[in-house]
Amino acid sequence: LTMQDTYLRFLNVCHLRNKVSEVHKFIKLNGVQVMGLAETWLTSDIGDGELQIPGFTLFRRDRSAGTGGGVAIYCQQSLAAKHRPDLEMDNLELLWLEIASSKTCHILGCLYRPPSQSIQYWSRLESALTSVHEGRQASTAIMGDFNINVSDPRHPQLTYFRDICAMFNFTNYIHEPTRITDTHASTLDLPLCTQRVEDISVQHSDISDHSAIIFAL
Repeated sequence: LTMQDTYLRFLNVCHLRNKVSEVHKFIKLNGVQVMGLAETWLTSDIGDGELQIPGFTLFRRDRSAGTGGGVAIYCQQSLAAKHRPDLEMDNLELLWLEIASSKTCHILGCLYRPPSQSIQYWSRLESALTSVHEGRQASTAIMGDFNINVSDPRHPQLTYFRDICAMFNFTNYIHEPTRITDTHASTLDLPLCTQRVEDISVQHSDISDHSAIIFAL
């Protein structure tokens, strides 16, 4: 199985430990092969055994201090995926995997940007992405909750987000709301990709107040 055969989904799950059965059902019903999650709210005292989904390997990166946050990826065991902690930085909630196919290698990230982050966040992300791109021909994709409403041109940090996309040749393919409340509709959850992606859509989910994003590499 190669990445060209693979549909990816991303969801801000808002507390994974309490929703493993719901995530499992979502994966099974939708034929998911790679499932990225943000706001997992996991801590070191929660073992992988509590979070297992049959046929999938769990890669996780918990918030190192404080509560909330965290990211994880469930990856179908038939995919040749490995964790790349050498690409990760202590001050970013960003998990990296390398997934190889017969023709190429894909670097896949799963990101959560807390809404309280200052503009210095983008310098740290630039440093991380520079190390990922150095000397590599691999395509790169990041799926994540960036906590920037990219549909709102007035957002004070939108320029920084766009600069990162331009610097690393990322394209965002989601332009409809991924979180809808009584007062706001925001486009927060995004796939950023250096190669063309297919079958992009936003899928409602009852698991959290965010919708899932779907794309295929």
